[in-house]
Amino acid sequence: MNVELKPCPFCGGAVKLERTTGQYERTHGERQWWGVVCRNTVNLGGTCAIHQVPSASEEAAVERWNRRTP
Repeated sequence: MNVELKPCPFCGGAVKLERTTGQYERTHGERQWWGVVCRNTVNLGGTCAIHQVPSASEEAAVERWNRRTP
């Protein structure tokens, strides 16, 4: 998926769409989740640590992240 992500709403820093695995579920097995993470973190020399609550698809994660109140 190649969609432009808006910068972090808190620090203006660059962000990245990341995939993670979630809990093992008896009916679905291990599920994959997607979320957007600010890369301006303390371990990279920044001050931000914001991350999005994961979504079940890339599209949902991007749509939620890019939604802004005017």
